[in-house]
Amino acid sequence: MKTKYLIILLLLFPVFSFSQTIVSTNPENKNAIVEESTGIHCSYCPDGHSILNELIDQNPNDIFVIKYHEGGYAWDCDPSGGHDFANNFGVELAELGGDSGQPVASINRVVFSGSSTAISRGQWTSAISQTLQQSSYVNVGVEANIVGNELSIHVEAYYTGNSPVDSNRLIIALTQDETLGPQMGAIDFNPEYVVSNAPIPEYQHGEYEYRHMDRLVHMINGIYGEAISTTTQGSFIDRCYTYTIPSFYNDVPVDLDELEVVAYISESNQNIISGAKAQALVSNTAACTTNENEIMINSIDEPQGIVVPNEDGQNIVTVSITNSGVSPQSNIEMSYNLNDGENVNETYNGSINPNETIQYTFVQTVNLLNIEGTFEITASITSEADTDLTNNSSTNIVEIYSYCTPSLDCSYADGFQLVQIGDINNVSECEGYGDFMDQSTDLETGSTNDFTVTTGYVDQVVRVWIDFNDDDYYDLDEIVVDQWIIDASSSNGDGFYTATTDLIIPSDANLGFHKMRAKSAWQEYIPDDACELTNYGETEDYLVNIVESLSNNSIELSNKLNLFPNPSNGIFNIKSEIDNGYYILNNMIGQKIQNGKINIGNNSIDLSNRVNGVYFLTIESTNGEIIRYKLIKN
Repeated sequence: MKTKYLIILLLLFPVFSFSQTIVSTNPENKNAIVEESTGIHCSYCPDGHSILNELIDQNPNDIFVIKYHEGGYAWDCDPSGGHDFANNFGVELAELGGDSGQPVASINRVVFSGSSTAISRGQWTSAISQTLQQSSYVNVGVEANIVGNELSIHVEAYYTGNSPVDSNRLIIALTQDETLGPQMGAIDFNPEYVVSNAPIPEYQHGEYEYRHMDRLVHMINGIYGEAISTTTQGSFIDRCYTYTIPSFYNDVPVDLDELEVVAYISESNQNIISGAKAQALVSNTAACTTNENEIMINSIDEPQGIVVPNEDGQNIVTVSITNSGVSPQSNIEMSYNLNDGENVNETYNGSINPNETIQYTFVQTVNLLNIEGTFEITASITSEADTDLTNNSSTNIVEIYSYCTPSLDCSYADGFQLVQIGDINNVSECEGYGDFMDQSTDLETGSTNDFTVTTGYVDQVVRVWIDFNDDDYYDLDEIVVDQWIIDASSSNGDGFYTATTDLIIPSDANLGFHKMRAKSAWQEYIPDDACELTNYGETEDYLVNIVESLSNNSIELSNKLNLFPNPSNGIFNIKSEIDNGYYILNNMIGQKIQNGKINIGNNSIDLSNRVNGVYFLTIESTNGEIIRYKLIKN
């Protein structure tokens, strides 16, 4: 499958004329772009479809829906196949929106409640109503034609006001209507879309035949789109894309008469401003034509989002460049800067063929060691033959990672007076947030462990995470104690409450040291976001070392190594009875900072020039035996 990006007109300011044909130049309100997570095996999803249908009827030409299938409810309920609607774009959109089941939807990728953009169907009407009442600083128009199996898409945008950010994103989705197939819950919640008089016996659960509409089949330029670098009032953007339509998406036939295109503009990866939709018309002529020379910067791939500075502070800068013309492009001048500072200039001497996208990593890295909070990075390209300068730069707003330490109100004795598991036996007072990562215990894979807590206030709800993937985020699949309630039955009779529950380590858990977070809250469930505050409670962090069940070989290796002193002011000695062993040393965020050999006799690891804190040492013998240590430098 081949995707071509074709850009055909330069930015023209209002004092000039331009060939605007399909976009309004008058100020308008926003349109609602609804990215809905749905699934065949989701019995409540037809209710979501019905809600959106009613809203569209009430607001014609103002609401555009993109339905993507992903997750456990997306599987094909037809044993014969032919209804696999899932794709990677759906997975990416679900991750971007923070989906938690179906049906949920992101309305213009805006957070309306909680910490993610994906909201349940009971909130859609209010969110869409709020969106439609807001003014938009950019209007979007789109048209599309199909010649044979070649789709051409013509997009125009006109800025009636100034964007608050220098760079916007243009995103294009391709959907298909009227795909017939099974759907759970159809007859109960959206009978208007049911086309069979009875359940279809061939379908696995007796589903009715259902009209699947607005089904996402492809994102022409990815879920994040491409950069628009001219975003001031009066800017006119005119772009053309071509895409070769396949005969099937997975095992589902393509119906050329039912394809539609949705084009929308966002301020970043989130916050969609407005968009438009068009039926792709089968025609003898394309909707737009190509330029001979067109080169564009598609995105800044690194750094983006939230980044952790490397140990030396030097991080790479990588950009994606697309040749959307018909002639090869070479000798492209590249540059980037931080916060509008001095440019770093380099030249890409290679050749980029038509319709080809390449990644370029600058030789000069960017120093992030002394940057806190957020920063802006802008990358630009220049080519003498380029015909459109409106897409020659891109900007990312990047956040330097900071490990969250939510401090909660434990002044009424909420929270933890004791946390005990394995070798951790921590008696503490009210800290709000307690950093106890100098305390650790070994926990075996597949083990069930007693987790004991004492609190000074009844009805505490407790959640515990272990950061198995060491990304310094506590994800839902890393929860090891979930919404455990310590009630009055746990009273000690002295005003305190002690209870024990199971903490289970998955059998496939990653070995090594990981952070463990325990959070409590009074009479409310702990939020999914481990950084989110609650009214009362406490947060405490510890370390656990996930180990395999000790074999005789592992015990034997332990007996052949003696590490001392620990803690140390920087020099850690290892007396070894093994030869040609290998060690790796990692810091708290999992970065490898040192490696080397362990030989018979006296060895040492020097951390004198490293900052004080916790480090993780892994030693492996020549026959594959592994042992891990936690080093504390103070």
